[in-house]
Amino acid sequence: MGFQKGYIMRTSLFCVAALLLTGCATIEPEPCTSEWVEWRTSQITDSFSRQYRSELLDMRRFATRLENPSPLILLELTSRLEEFRTIATDFSGNVMPELRSAVDQCGTPTQFATAFSGFLEGQGMPETVLSWIDEIATTMEALSQDS
Repeated sequence: MGFQKGYIMRTSLFCVAALLLTGCATIEPEPCTSEWVEWRTSQITDSFSRQYRSELLDMRRFATRLENPSPLILLELTSRLEEFRTIATDFSGNVMPELRSAVDQCGTPTQFATAFSGFLEGQGMPETVLSWIDEIATTMEALSQDS
């Protein structure tokens, strides 16, 4: 009887400890703190990252090959640009509205290029790719102001 009672007690304590630890992992940080922004951004972008895992891996590999481009790699660039456009379009249509909604809670505006380059940086993209995004965004902004 004593063994069984001790076993039940240890099992009960283990279950309570597991519940407490699980509860701590799901508690939302206080809104508009840096921890909250990081937590919320991770919530939003993690599923997108999983959805495009293989494409992002291919893009990282290709980006490293661009450092010393051969004519064949430059030809491959056109097909890769279409893949990049698809990911950027989906990021803009799916992730950005959620990010804007989260940021609107704090009253701070966010820009697509900053969020997208931050996302790609988190995916391990080289700095050269990240600088392209900034340049493209700057050009697009200038063109929209001229219209």
